[in-house]
Amino acid sequence: MVYLLVFNLFSMVERPKIFHRTLEAIKQRIREIDEELYKNTSDMRALDIDGDRIDDPQLYRLMSERALLEGEKNETRRYLGEGSEIIDSPGSGETVSLGHSVHIGVRYPDGGESEIRVTIGSTVDKKYLGRNDKTFGNSGLLLVSKDSPLAQVLLGKSVGDRTRYKTHDGDGEVTILDIEDSPLLK
Repeated sequence: MVYLLVFNLFSMVERPKIFHRTLEAIKQRIREIDEELYKNTSDMRALDIDGDRIDDPQLYRLMSERALLEGEKNETRRYLGEGSEIIDSPGSGETVSLGHSVHIGVRYPDGGESEIRVTIGSTVDKKYLGRNDKTFGNSGLLLVSKDSPLAQVLLGKSVGDRTRYKTHDGDGEVTILDIEDSPLLK
C-alpha cells in the first residue's frame, strides 16, 4: 500500500525538460564529483587512523565534505535516464515556448531601452548551464528558467506582441522582435 502511494506520487512529478547540452553538463558534473570523492577517500586513508579519531577535526571535515559530495551526486543523478526529457524542438516558432531563443526590445521602468536575446529553459538548464557553459556564456544570450518572471511574460507571445511587466522599480515593457530555436538545441 505504501509502495503504491509512493509510486503514484513519484509518477505525478513532472519530468524536467532539458537541453541536450544540459545532459552533457550533468554527466560532466558527475565525473567531477567522482574525482572529488576519490581524492576524499585518499585523504581519509592518508590520516593513518590507529585508534579513536571521531573527534579529529580533519577527519570530521573530510567526512562532512564526503556527505555533501554524495548528496550532490544523488541529486544530480536524478536527471539522468528517465529523470529528464530532452528538448529536441520547441515546436512552432509562432509563439514563445520552452526551448526558444527570443530577441526582445526592453523598455525599463527608468526609461532606458535595450535589446537582448533570451533563451527559455528549465530550472535544471539554468542550474547546470547558467554559469558553467563557456560557449553559451560568450554568446550574448541570457538563459532564464521558464519559471522566472521574464519567461512568464514571454511564454505564449508572438512576434510584434508588446507586454508590460512589473518590477520593484515600476512598470517596464517588452516587445517580441524575433523567435527562433535556441542554439542550445544544437
